[in-house]
Amino acid sequence: MWFQAQRARKEALRQQAQEEAEAERVKEDQRRSRIKAEERKQQIERANKMLYDETDRVKMFHAKLLHSDVMQENQEQIEFKKHLQTMKKQMDEEFLSQQKEALEV
Repeated sequence: MWFQAQRARKEALRQQAQEEAEAERVKEDQRRSRIKAEERKQQIERANKMLYDETDRVKMFHAKLLHSDVMQENQEQIEFKKHLQTMKKQMDEEFLSQQKEALEV
């Protein structure tokens, strides 16, 4: 009788351990399933964005945006060149005035 009670208790503990292990496996499966679903969703969104970016309207928009950036960069370079010329002219004038002062002394 004592052996039967001990055997029943061991069996109950083993059954409980199996149930806990199964519960952990189920939780892990659910977690992996959520991760895979999120990855799938991201891949679909990425594919849809790629398809959208390939439309003529979007391509034209990007081309105009690039053209605008190039024009802005060009304008900035022109302004920088003008600034350099102004600075060079000021330096030349200053150098010339220093030379005149040196000759007068």
